[in-house]
Amino acid sequence: MTSYITTIRWNNAHVEVSYDYWPPDKGVHTYPNGDPGYPPSPAEIEITKVEYNGQDVTDLFDDDDFCKMEEKIGESTNPIAYEFD
Repeated sequence: MTSYITTIRWNNAHVEVSYDYWPPDKGVHTYPNGDPGYPPSPAEIEITKVEYNGQDVTDLFDDDDFCKMEEKIGESTNPIAYEFD
């Protein structure tokens, strides 16, 4: 997992979104010792904070809003603005 921050347009405003990103995993069909592997998994994004004009507004959003923001970030051509520690 890596944490990132990006800016998205949300309801006619630009908000800064902090999120955790897990890249897709190709999975493993079978391990070298013959044990069964595990299935592939898609990339995941989880919103951790939303700011507007420097103010934390995360609590103003519900799970449905977060899902829509995560989709918007995932669909963007350059979803990762910058990485932070």
